[in-house]
Order: sequence, then C-alpha cells, then structure tokens
Amino acid sequence: MFGQPPVTPQSSAQLVGDEPLLLAAAGAPVVVGRNRVAAGQYLLQQHPDLQLLLTDDGLQHYRLRRDLELVVLDGARGLGNGHLFLSRAVA
Repeated sequence: MFGQPPVTPQSSAQLVGDEPLLLAAAGAPVVVGRNRVAAGQYLLQQHPDLQLLLTDDGLQHYRLRRDLELVVLDGARGLGNGHLFLSRAVA
C-alpha cells in the first residue's frame, strides 16, 4: 500500500504543494510521494480507468515505465542561464 493519503482540495498546500492542490481542486486524482512507482501503482489501483499519469520531475525517475515522454519548456526563457552550475534559485 502507498503510504501517503490522496491529495484533496482540502489538503494543506504546505504539506502537498500548490500544484498538486490545484490539480485535485480540478477533480484529478492526485498523490504526492518520493516513490513515483509506488504512487503510480496506487493511483492505478484506486482508479483503474486512468489512461495517463503525469509526474512532476518524472524524467529523472528511470524506474517508471513509460510509453511517451513530453518535455514542456518556457519558450521565452529558453534552456539554461549560460552557467555550468546553478547560480540562482531555480524557479
């Protein structure tokens, strides 16, 4: 069993984050957890009709089986800041 409760519109943004809270408020089933595989399995068990899982930072979780990867970029800011290492907070 997945150890975290599902995110609901009444969840605390301090505990789950603002993006999961917005998705839950829109009616999407949402869970938050470090183990993306366990979180995905939990969602699929609870909602067997799901056909798509969206993950935050999912590209870095290689244990997630995937059929397709999409990357969304900010066209105005482009890639990187010209420095080899981070020189400011990532927003």
